[in-house]
Amino acid sequence: MKIDPDVKRFARYQSAINILLAKDVFYKRDIYEDLKDEKPAFMGRVIGELAEDGYFTVSGPKGKRQYSAISRKH
Repeated sequence: MKIDPDVKRFARYQSAINILLAKDVFYKRDIYEDLKDEKPAFMGRVIGELAEDGYFTVSGPKGKRQYSAISRKH
């Protein structure tokens, strides 16, 4: 049985998001090591989208940016 490409893409995003949201603070290079099977450009896009959506604050100079989780109340 062939896997739907959309399902596969969703699974990739979900895996990346789960790892990112489990961390309080991280650097991109650490995430690249955690998800060696993913391309850095893909992870950079996911991290950037989450930061843009308000899940992380970004600090530090380009190349050594630190991402910190923003507490969200439900």
